[in-house]
Amino acid sequence: MTDPVYLLFHRPEGPDTPSPKPGDPNESEQYLDLSNPHILRMALFSIEIARSGAVQEPCVLDDIYFSALLHDVGKTMLREEVLNKPAPLTPEERAHVETHAALGGEMVGQIPGWERVSRSVRAHHEWWDGSGYPDRLQGETIPLPARIVAVADVFDALTTRRPYREPLPVRAAIRHIRNGSGTHFDPEVVEAFLKIPDVEWEHFRRQAELLASDGLIQIHSWYFQLDENARRSEL
Repeated sequence: MTDPVYLLFHRPEGPDTPSPKPGDPNESEQYLDLSNPHILRMALFSIEIARSGAVQEPCVLDDIYFSALLHDVGKTMLREEVLNKPAPLTPEERAHVETHAALGGEMVGQIPGWERVSRSVRAHHEWWDGSGYPDRLQGETIPLPARIVAVADVFDALTTRRPYREPLPVRAAIRHIRNGSGTHFDPEVVEAFLKIPDVEWEHFRRQAELLASDGLIQIHSWYFQLDENARRSEL
């Protein structure tokens, strides 16, 4: 199985490897490409939610950051024609895509010392009420980084154009997140998310687009310039 650390730093290359086109709504689902805006938005959104107050237990922001970057690494193992389908998925295709969470957890779990990140990658599609996948975890049995990444992932999906639908306005997406509190999402994470002013989300999206020009280098630079005590202290 492919080393996820290698996938972080290397895009697949070869005559049969198409390059994602800028603005392609499926670009985030083609490869684990650290220059694509979805991955960078996920890291930025997740950290900003955590800094807004979602971290209420001993947990380093590093776990949240790397869980966000790697949340979709399992999709590199899926059928490309399903990931790039320009239409809603069939039930069989949806079941195939849902395997990416467990696959990603297994991949990250091969890295010594990354067990916590592995568990969070596996759990980022679990629901607070226990109706998610792959393990139907419930409440605080879901790792905190996964609970934060879940909110960031849904918010980004709702506000990003897809081949079969236009993006929701930010306020409508925020209402969706609010309505999912206590069912899909951890209420405390939603509370932290709601503390962030609407206008900031557009700022974060623009910031991610700028960071995307240099991919991993720029997002790491942004992240590791955060206050060291804020990143590593037990809150």
